[in-house]
Amino acid sequence: MDMLLLDARLAARRLLARPGFLLIAILSLGMGIGATTVFFGLVNASILAPMPVERPDELVSPSVKRYSAPVVSYPAYLDIRDRSGVFAGVTTYRMAAMAMSLGGGRNSRIWGYLAGGNFFSLLGVQAAQGRTFSLDDDRAKGAHPVAVLTHLGWQRRLGGAPDAVGRSVRINGMAYRIIGILPPAFNGVERFFAAEIYIPMMMQPRIEPGMDMLDDRDSSNVFILARLRAGMTRGEAERRLNAFGAELGRQYPKTDQALEFHLTQPGWGGDFLRGPVMGFTGALVGLALLLLMVVCINLAGLLLARASERRRETAIQLAIGAGRGQLVRTLLVESLLVATAGGVVGLLIAHWGADAISGLQPPVDFSINTAVPVDYRVTLFAALVTLLTTLAMGLLPALHATRVDVVSALKADSTARERRWPLRDLLVAAQVALSVLILGAAGLVLGSLRHAIDLRPGFNPKGAATLGFNLELHGYDAAKGVAFERRLLAAVRAEPSVEAAGFADNLPLDLSVNNSEVSDASLPEPPPVERKQAQIYRVSAGYFQAMETRLEAGRDFAESDEKGPEKAIVNAAFCRQVLAGATPRDAVGRRVRLYGSEHEIAGVTEDGKYLSLSEAPRAVILLLATRRYTGSVRLVARTKGDARALVARLRGIVSGLDPDLAIHKAVTLEEHLAWPLLPARTAATALGAFGLLTLLLAAVGIYGVASFTVARRTRELGIRIAIGANPRQVLAAVFERTGWLLAGGALAGLGLAYALRGLFEPLLLMSGESRNPLALTSGMAAMLAVAL
Repeated sequence: MDMLLLDARLAARRLLARPGFLLIAILSLGMGIGATTVFFGLVNASILAPMPVERPDELVSPSVKRYSAPVVSYPAYLDIRDRSGVFAGVTTYRMAAMAMSLGGGRNSRIWGYLAGGNFFSLLGVQAAQGRTFSLDDDRAKGAHPVAVLTHLGWQRRLGGAPDAVGRSVRINGMAYRIIGILPPAFNGVERFFAAEIYIPMMMQPRIEPGMDMLDDRDSSNVFILARLRAGMTRGEAERRLNAFGAELGRQYPKTDQALEFHLTQPGWGGDFLRGPVMGFTGALVGLALLLLMVVCINLAGLLLARASERRRETAIQLAIGAGRGQLVRTLLVESLLVATAGGVVGLLIAHWGADAISGLQPPVDFSINTAVPVDYRVTLFAALVTLLTTLAMGLLPALHATRVDVVSALKADSTARERRWPLRDLLVAAQVALSVLILGAAGLVLGSLRHAIDLRPGFNPKGAATLGFNLELHGYDAAKGVAFERRLLAAVRAEPSVEAAGFADNLPLDLSVNNSEVSDASLPEPPPVERKQAQIYRVSAGYFQAMETRLEAGRDFAESDEKGPEKAIVNAAFCRQVLAGATPRDAVGRRVRLYGSEHEIAGVTEDGKYLSLSEAPRAVILLLATRRYTGSVRLVARTKGDARALVARLRGIVSGLDPDLAIHKAVTLEEHLAWPLLPARTAATALGAFGLLTLLLAAVGIYGVASFTVARRTRELGIRIAIGANPRQVLAAVFERTGWLLAGGALAGLGLAYALRGLFEPLLLMSGESRNPLALTSGMAAMLAVAL
């Protein structure tokens, strides 16, 4: 221990003697460690950290393979809970939007969960104030209008009032009594969704008017969550659950034939979001580690240069009997001091970055849980990275520095023979290679983002505005709701600047998933497992003009379609996937089965993007909204003027017709695309910062090696000039060596970028973008330009 303390004091004196080197080393290491730790924090928050519930390792999410999500009908949930005998407990929940007012004030839109009466007891979550649901709160349909607020909902809606428990709030026009407040750590079981309120599942028909799913075995709209029995493995539970699912399929062949499950960890909607989230965050962590490797290589080169300056001192120590191991230890202690200081700075940067991410609210109308806690896992990760950094940047320079020719070093012979490609040169080549790799990834992400922005997603986002509200949450029945929608469209279309207006129940790329089974009515009805799935939208006449969605064949909806046989409009992908590859022209007039009845295809639209910009073509069917009233309205209007100004005008028109309506997501259509573009913009921002830091570090490293090499060749260059070499020849002699380093490193980096391009796919919005040669080679071009 005394020797280590002595080494530490000696290393500190040496480092303080070169404050410039010390500052550069600490800051560059801090940025590298900080970036890596921040992105590991994202992985920790989204994947690794257990839920704040009792025995979280026992919880499983029974994901239905057909949907990649744990969704079943409510009657099927009851069968699994009461008859399967597989789990120690099973509960249900569902995310829902509500209209909430306090004491007669204006309604505001609030998101929360509908949850089973055993939801909190199964999870082992206790209320911070009051109580949570009991089984009695969830026995009879519509009988218990009670609510439990999350800490977020309590703070946001009631200002943290100490007398909140026992108070009443109006939800969808009905009084609900608050019976409890949840602890701050628990918002729900879906990691991305920050709920504000919980309502018993038996209140679902009142929370979602016109959609009573509690007795409908054909409506797979509730999530299920289960706790494993003691001693039962996940594999055994999955086999037994699938056996029970097959039994339900035989008992209810029209609805439950496709109940095949895969047990996953809860938190990301079964398998639906887990893969994309893991791929995205994993790719960012990998690139941050590459950046950290560039930092380590850069510092290793600087340490080698410092060791060369101390070559005579090292030789003297060896000559008087110092062991090589002792010298290596001293140099490693020096690296450890630098890395520790860099680790502290990195942890501070990680705290700052985590706070910045936690304060973000993505552009959606419900709260996203963006909290990135810097807990013990993140701190241990930072400590581990610091230790590995010490070895990565210090071990090779230490071993190399202690391998000196004592005689030539003591004679101060600067002409001692050196390998043609010494370690410091190889480190520069490696740094250039990794820099080209990182810059290539940045080029791919930026190119993908640019192409996604330019992409036509099935509509024209420029020059249009939209806002949303739900009439059913405010007590409108079908007759009153349709009348309101007609008055609204007439008022909007009367605006001088409006060219077209219409509405839909949901817009594409709006996080809405409303699928249904469809089939070709000209063929015998297939069994459930063979039926195709199509995304369902309900739209008004004028919707396609407002969105500027092209009709490839047939016609738009007309007023005459409100009576008589039901009409439908489908997209081109529907023709290929459901109608056996029919052309749009041939599809017009054909009939499809949907909701137990037949619909005639009146028109075919262009394909678009509906859930994500990277998705494969998806079958979509659009129905006339006035035939199947839902109350959910996303108004769209196209203008000849400023779309941003139209947003305010639309809000005024809606409020003038009904001032109590809770309006949400009043934005331009271009702003509407902010959510699907968010992952690519996040990756582009991160990689842009990585790229700039990489270029800076590479420039410092290349300059350091070049200047060191020139300094060692001063005598040689002087002789060249003395015997008649001109400046161009001297420059050529210097650049030849550095040029070979740059060219070799750049080509190696380009090869790595091509070989590893598939790892960048989770960061890209557009499929196939990883094969873009221009984006990959742009990294090499940028690196060479900065290096020269």
